[in-house]
Amino acid sequence: MLREKIQSVGTGIVVLLGTVAFANTPQVFADSINGSSTSTLQAKAARIAQQITADQQQEQITGERFDSANVVYQQAQSRLVTIQRQLAKETRQLKIVRAKMRKAVVSAYVYGFGAQAEVGAVLSGHSINDAGSLSTYAGAATNQLHAAVVSVNAVQTQLLISERDQASTTNAAAVAASTAQNAHSVANQLATNATNLLARVNDKIATLIAEQAAAAAKAAAEAAAAATNASQRSAAQTQAQNQAALAQTIASSNPSGSTTAAAQSAAGSSTSANNVGAPTVLLGPATTEGQTAVLTAASYLGVPYVWGGASATGGFDCSGLTMVAWAAGGVTLTHSAYDQYLHSSPIPITNHTITLEPGDLLYYFFPDDGGQPVTHVVMYVGSGIYGTKTVIAAPRSGEDVMYQQLYWGGFVGAGRP
Repeated sequence: MLREKIQSVGTGIVVLLGTVAFANTPQVFADSINGSSTSTLQAKAARIAQQITADQQQEQITGERFDSANVVYQQAQSRLVTIQRQLAKETRQLKIVRAKMRKAVVSAYVYGFGAQAEVGAVLSGHSINDAGSLSTYAGAATNQLHAAVVSVNAVQTQLLISERDQASTTNAAAVAASTAQNAHSVANQLATNATNLLARVNDKIATLIAEQAAAAAKAAAEAAAAATNASQRSAAQTQAQNQAALAQTIASSNPSGSTTAAAQSAAGSSTSANNVGAPTVLLGPATTEGQTAVLTAASYLGVPYVWGGASATGGFDCSGLTMVAWAAGGVTLTHSAYDQYLHSSPIPITNHTITLEPGDLLYYFFPDDGGQPVTHVVMYVGSGIYGTKTVIAAPRSGEDVMYQQLYWGGFVGAGRP
């Protein structure tokens, strides 16, 4: 409930920072970042966002082209290896046939028909029984083996031609794959450049808005100090709180030295505004019921804020947390900050001093929160991380149950259930 407008503005900033992207001329954009206004940078960010989508698509396309070209290259290389193996085999066979031819001719010439069995095997089963003379036999052996040599030589020649053609195909495929790989590398580099520029633009936009929030918080603190009545002071305190929350949202979503410094400055201004006209807080004695309520609320630290929530599993809103916490202390409250305000015992501010006990509830109203006079509630802790000004609350959407420093902007009153 508390300052829901902050959350909507802060969420818008987070979304904006997540959409800033990259252009194909990163240096041009990078050089124009410094000195640009927030609106100018946001307009550039929108154009860059469109370009980075195109860059990412191109990276995918070139990646697929490389994969396809690489497959073609691998297949061509495999065919070339097969042809080279066949060529090597036929080359060995040619040497064997030529050796057999020489041996057969010599055997026929020197030893005559006594070598018929050996020569017959060489001639692959051809009969030489009809060889009537040594010259006839030698001629037949020579002719048949010569034919074998010619046949093997022809196969070898064809394989050499195939090897040359396949080598050319393989080289072309390798070039295509290399070209595709280079194109993909370029596209990938564009995407990398996009990421780097995205970070720079995000930082600049975040810094500008965080610094603007810090300046607004400072102005609000000065307005609170100059306020002539409680209503003006409360409005200025609330403005300082809103701006500090905005700066902190930006610093959390896009942390850097600049955004963190701006958030710290805004927080300091909010604290200064909060202390203007603030009553002195005295810590009163703790009751069993109140201390139980505080311990129960603390057990839910880190549970997300959920509108209408009232459980550890379903989340908490501000009045859901105080209702469940006080129920553990034996006190029944309704799930409404305004109704809890109406049914609690008012705690007065006397002589600019208020005495609070652990478990007491502080009620708030903020501009634009609606028609109800009370729209938010927190629980006083007592002694905690902010000393005697520690409260616990379910602040708003996007945050968890947490400890906070007691603040007076928008303060309506305090009550004891």
